Amino acid sequence: SSPKFSFVYTDNRFDWQQLEEKPFRVFWYQGDKAFAQSILDTAQEGLKQLERILSLSAPEQLDIYVYNDTSALLQSLNPAGPSWVSGHADPDLGVVLVTIPAGTEQRQDIEQRIPHELAHIALYQATGLGYYNLPTWLNEGLASLVEIYPNQDYQVLLDHAVETDSLLAMQSLCNGFPRDASSALLSYAQAASFTRYLYERFGAAKIGELVNTYANGVSCENGIQSTLGATLAQLESQWRREALEQNVAQKRSEERRVGKECRSLWS
Repeated sequence: SSPKFSFVYTDNRFDWQQLEEKPFRVFWYQGDKAFAQSILDTAQEGLKQLERILSLSAPEQLDIYVYNDTSALLQSLNPAGPSWVSGHADPDLGVVLVTIPAGTEQRQDIEQRIPHELAHIALYQATGLGYYNLPTWLNEGLASLVEIYPNQDYQVLLDHAVETDSLLAMQSLCNGFPRDASSALLSYAQAASFTRYLYERFGAAKIGELVNTYANGVSCENGIQSTLGATLAQLESQWRREALEQNVAQKRSEERRVGKECRSLWS
């Protein structure tokens, strides 16, 4: 066998600037130091979220590479991959890549994407190679739980899917998400909502137990049944009824009430 050696694999297309605040190092090529500091501050706040919500600890070191546009990020990953990707975590390397474009929504993007990718790293640190056995819906759902600024489009997508009977079966989201943008976004919305429902119903300790069960190699269906005492289909049915359909019903009731008030004003 040959001697062991290591090398650094870096995207050298850009003149990266660096700012460090342990355990994080931020690399960026566009924007001032205040921009990089906001990334660091959000990462530190994300650590607090991880500890508070999931009882996960900080990684020993995490490098965060910030791209200014999606195309540059995609070229650093797989150019043939999905065009909707805005963040990527490489847990075994301790590296996160995110797109944070300039504009009015920059702050929201930072508070959404940095904690989300940080959660993936922390989950890997807690579970080791068992991380890769976590159902995709749970992995992405837990990452969504720790976002400081959750995606505001998710509820709109969920309401529309309920009204058009186009929700995806949670079983289909165990081993990956669809590649097309609309189905992928709905998958993320469902994962976030379903995981939050389970978290609020069963509590942090039980969700932690669920993560460990999956990390030990149990299947998507058997893991949730052995830990939470119900099948995936049963919990999905309850989630749809209690979290989604109820929300749509309340929304319709509010719309009817507002409609009546408007008609009375003009009568």
